[in-house]
Amino acid sequence: MIKLLFPHPRLRYVVLGATFLFLLGISIYFQRAKEASRMPDFSLPIIINPPLPFITHLNLSDTQGSLSVLFFFGLDDCPTCLFEIEQWASARRESTTALFNLIGITYTTDVFQITEFCHEYGIDFPICLDANKVVFKKIQKELGKEYSYIPFKVILDRNARIIDTEMSEKETTIKEIKMKLVNYYKKGLDSK
Repeated sequence: MIKLLFPHPRLRYVVLGATFLFLLGISIYFQRAKEASRMPDFSLPIIINPPLPFITHLNLSDTQGSLSVLFFFGLDDCPTCLFEIEQWASARRESTTALFNLIGITYTTDVFQITEFCHEYGIDFPICLDANKVVFKKIQKELGKEYSYIPFKVILDRNARIIDTEMSEKETTIKEIKMKLVNYYKKGLDSK
């Protein structure tokens, strides 16, 4: 059949070579897409941990078993971060299901400022310190340049794999966040 379509031997080799390269490219693309769904491993010190004050570090493996939202933010130069983290904290408190973890990851090193902020806005979830932006840079490398600005969220399934990401949203309502959480929960259950 190939001889009929491509009677010249060199043409057959060119077509076979091009087909091989095409299939190789497709294979590499899907392998990278598969790898991109993995959250880079991390271990960060917890600077605020209201529910479990005796735990001092958070590892990626600690997020396994339930849906997790990693909220990357700063306090000293990000008014959008302040608004969004307050909205997400309120949505989490008002949610009918607490089947997800909300984890703040900040590069802000002023623990007093963070503590004051958490008390003022009723933040009741762990806040981890990424002082040198090590995890932030790993995520940026994994997800691309658009994740070079904060705040952004990374949503992990029960196996700590990335199922979605979200950039800053200045006008997100608590109701919208609750709907997102329901959708993320369903998407997390569907991922294998």
